Amino acid sequence: MKSIGYVYFRADSVVYGWLNYYGRYNRSALAGLRRVLERRLVRCAQRKYKNLRRNRTRAWEFLRRMRDLLPRLFVHWLQLYPNCDGSMTRAV
Repeated sequence: MKSIGYVYFRADSVVYGWLNYYGRYNRSALAGLRRVLERRLVRCAQRKYKNLRRNRTRAWEFLRRMRDLLPRLFVHWLQLYPNCDGSMTRAV
């Protein structure tokens, strides 16, 4: 099974394009895009790690810790969470 970073690396340029387009022309759509990306990352982590499979709260906490430790791993984290201090608020 491929790592979560590799899977997202393959789609990184597409997500970067979406963020640039919607960030310029439709900023309200970024919230929906963020939710979709975060949910997919949680599901990917649940499939990969056995201890996260049955506990969605633990999977979300795992994703938050990943964002704190590796804030540059995913392009949408850089644009939507510029401070990466664990808060779920996005930059305006």
